[in-house]
Amino acid sequence: SLDMNYGTNDNVSFDKVGKRLKTIPSWGTTFGTLTIKSIGVNIPIYHGDDTPQLVNGAGNFAGSRFPGEGGSIVLAAHNSRGLFYTLPQIKIGDQIDVDTIYGNFKYEVTGTKIADYRNEDAFPIQNDEEMLILYTCYPVDNIWYVNDRFIAYAKLVGEDL
Repeated sequence: SLDMNYGTNDNVSFDKVGKRLKTIPSWGTTFGTLTIKSIGVNIPIYHGDDTPQLVNGAGNFAGSRFPGEGGSIVLAAHNSRGLFYTLPQIKIGDQIDVDTIYGNFKYEVTGTKIADYRNEDAFPIQNDEEMLILYTCYPVDNIWYVNDRFIAYAKLVGEDL
């Protein structure tokens, strides 16, 4: 396993009124858990999407939001067993739970897509409404580099801060 000792998240706090993190998690650290019971996913969520994070869990894309902040939250994980290998089995209506160090969030899958990783429209970064975007390399049983990504989109349906 790669060294994941990047710092601590002792000072992370969330402004409930402004819907913003006052202090963000340290780069490379875990700040939550992603659970999708319907497809057997239960993995840590890391701040960052570099190799050290993606080897061990889902990485929060640096250009996206954090859960609870509104806008697009983009999480990627490898297509390995134990990570997002089962992501293509997800169905519209499935529940996704994101439990963070500052609150718990529930999302409902609204759609899926297979798209080239260079297709920017497949990864809509916006600030209007909270949307969770999960993705992994596709097909998942390919161990070499591929251009396609399997993408799942979900809307926020509940939160407990």
